[in-house]
Amino acid sequence: PPEETRQTSLERQIDNALSMNYEQVRDLFYRLDNLHNGTINSNELRSIIEDFIEYTLKPDEYYQLLKKIPTDDNGKIKYKEYLKQVLDRTLYLQEQEQQEQQQKLPKKSQSELLKRTTNQQKQNIEELKQKREERQYQLNENFNSNINNDDQLRTRSID
Repeated sequence: PPEETRQTSLERQIDNALSMNYEQVRDLFYRLDNLHNGTINSNELRSIIEDFIEYTLKPDEYYQLLKKIPTDDNGKIKYKEYLKQVLDRTLYLQEQEQQEQQQKLPKKSQSELLKRTTNQQKQNIEELKQKREERQYQLNENFNSNINNDDQLRTRSID
């Protein structure tokens, strides 16, 4: 698998907990983002993760996790990018698991498995895809909004 999808079981547990509670986690991050610049500090992230997985991370566990999390030049967590990573990894792993299950069965059983794939699994994958698309749309909107604001500032300074 690609490097970014290789994970420890703890990382998978964190990704699953955060992706299944995506809206709540996103809202918490947003509320903690006092400057509204898309970042939070690492202690805030740690607190949220520990609350959702109901486990206190050991310092070395958290340090290993932090190495894979996007940060800005000041070391603040870019939570929007982090959430996108979480959703992408979760979706990728769910799709991989589904493919592996299908490949393990004889042809006849594969078609039966396809029929039996639970609606919940399909729904989870669709929800994650939709969240990823919504996230991408929001990022594009924010980017376009920032460009428009920059253009307006430049226009004002010329006038």
